[in-house]
Amino acid sequence: MGITLYHFPPSGPSRGALLSAKSVGIDVDVQIIDLFKNEQLKEDFIKVNPQHTVPTLVDGDLSIWDSHAIAAYLATAYGKDDSLYPKDPKRRAVIDQRLNFDCGTLYPRIRAICAVGWDITPYANVAAWVSRCSLAIPGYAEANQVGADAFGKAVRSKLAPGQL
Repeated sequence: MGITLYHFPPSGPSRGALLSAKSVGIDVDVQIIDLFKNEQLKEDFIKVNPQHTVPTLVDGDLSIWDSHAIAAYLATAYGKDDSLYPKDPKRRAVIDQRLNFDCGTLYPRIRAICAVGWDITPYANVAAWVSRCSLAIPGYAEANQVGADAFGKAVRSKLAPGQL
């Protein structure tokens, strides 16, 4: 039985889980769950994830959700070494701290900036990080950009003219 990722391309966290799989070099069976059509509320998906959120990863009898948990699991279970998620408790604590900072602080702010297509070049560190990611992660453009563009389009469609 292979690994299945329930994925919604416009979701940044969902794209993060897919990028994590690509980073460790594994193929996953991507199943699209369209949140715009409430597919996360279908009975079959709720059996997989009672919180009905994406991303959700199923690996055998394991079903986990939250992009950070998925990334840590994939790096631990399938990473070629511990470079992405170190075994050393102090080095791992730094990674965990950054993952928690991302979910509580960074991601909400980045989403607000990037979702509507704002220019990130004034944010040199953010722009450099995005550039490094695009070069270092296999399949970055395919796994990330199409969904990011779809998310931005959805957000912009809800804004009043001139609201940007």
